[in-house]
Amino acid sequence: MARDKNEKVWIGGGAVVALLVAGAAWSFVVSPKLSHVDSLRSQTSDAQTQNLSLNANVSKLKDEYARIATVRKQLAEAQAQLPSDSGMSALTTQLSAQARANHVSITQFTATDPAPVGVASTAPAPTDSSSAAPVAGAATSAAPSGNYSIAVTLSVNGSQSNDLAFARAVQQQGPRIALASSVQLATGSAATGSGGGSGGTTMTLQLDVFVAPVAPAAPAATPTATPSTAP
Repeated sequence: MARDKNEKVWIGGGAVVALLVAGAAWSFVVSPKLSHVDSLRSQTSDAQTQNLSLNANVSKLKDEYARIATVRKQLAEAQAQLPSDSGMSALTTQLSAQARANHVSITQFTATDPAPVGVASTAPAPTDSSSAAPVAGAATSAAPSGNYSIAVTLSVNGSQSNDLAFARAVQQQGPRIALASSVQLATGSAATGSGGGSGGTTMTLQLDVFVAPVAPAAPAATPTATPSTAP
């Protein structure tokens, strides 16, 4: 009987020790591991969310890069329509090509200096060889990045239909933006040049072409030294 009682005591004690060991193992080994696994799962979920966002941004950038050639072409066209300097060389080349295409001959071409649009100013206007903005210190009431206009007087000789076709080409085809403020037709002697033949007509156009100077970068602020006070 005593032996059976001792065995029961040992068995009970062993069971208690086993429970204590299991509790300690859970508290100090299993539970931290499970917490670490939960943390890893949370980090994995966050990383997957970030990857989805990055993939979406990469796809957007790829789409934008695929259109970069179109954007560059549009920028080049915009710069040709509204250059940052007077662009007289490009303008005369354009007008000569349009005159040949419409079978008229240019008999007169004059252009004024660029002037601020709608604003009186004494600052020098931009030209092909000068700065694109008024020089510092010059008296001016125009903003440095304001637009300028150049008044152009252009006369061509050809048939009336060809003259009018040339006028439409100058105003609508470009690439340089040109605004016609006056169109005058006068029937004269036979047209000369590529529009030869009898019944020639002289057309005089008053045009405004425009310049959009690039605003100069703002100068960096110069730090001023603070004078020290002698003791």
